[in-house]
Amino acid sequence: MKSIIPLLLMSSLAHAMSPTERVRAVERNIEGQTFKATARLVVAKGDEKREMKMRLWWKDRRLALIQVLEPKKDRGTGNLRIGTDLWQYLPNVNRIIRIPSSMMLQSWMGSDFSNDDLVRGGSLASDYTHKLLATEIIDGQPTEKIECLPKPNAPIVWGKVILWARVNDSAPAKEDFFSERGELIKELATKNIKKFGSHSIPTQLTMRSVKKNNSTTTIDYEESSIEFDAPMTDDIFTQEKLRQGLN
Repeated sequence: MKSIIPLLLMSSLAHAMSPTERVRAVERNIEGQTFKATARLVVAKGDEKREMKMRLWWKDRRLALIQVLEPKKDRGTGNLRIGTDLWQYLPNVNRIIRIPSSMMLQSWMGSDFSNDDLVRGGSLASDYTHKLLATEIIDGQPTEKIECLPKPNAPIVWGKVILWARVNDSAPAKEDFFSERGELIKELATKNIKKFGSHSIPTQLTMRSVKKNNSTTTIDYEESSIEFDAPMTDDIFTQEKLRQGLN
């Protein structure tokens, strides 16, 4: 449920933080210096559902590691990002393959999330310019609607992103993703925004592929597993750890 905020209130809220500052605040909020969590991922295609459990680690926007825990047939499958380089480990053939940048938009494990979505390869704050389009009320919260357009020569995967960010805590409310031709490709909805230390984040994310009828993927974080800004060494993010797995 949303409505347009009266003009005077909208003006005062819009000037509290610039659009670029708001986008930076969103990224700091959801990432921190380090992030660790366990999550359930449910892929729904019509009446068919497929579920996975995975563990995720991120550090300083440079490093990311994802490992699948369940189901048994996929256990040990994982992804590693170091800077702009991305690899996937396939335990059934005991092989690590490099994923080229041209495949960052490809589906991750058959879900509606892409490789780039899961390993957070791009940065809305650094790779895009920002323009405030409106300030709206969404679920009772003042929320800024911000247009993000790619900078020239930026290593981006989207032609445009529309971000809705809550004013009071810079938590992301939703995002729309567009191709370079301006077509709406995917929509991300968030729910259950909660505070973990100084970070307010949604604990449920649902991605919908616009051109795939009835195709959605939902990620539910296990709240007790969420940990921000804890010490995390770089040696976690190696191909050896990708192959061996972490406890």
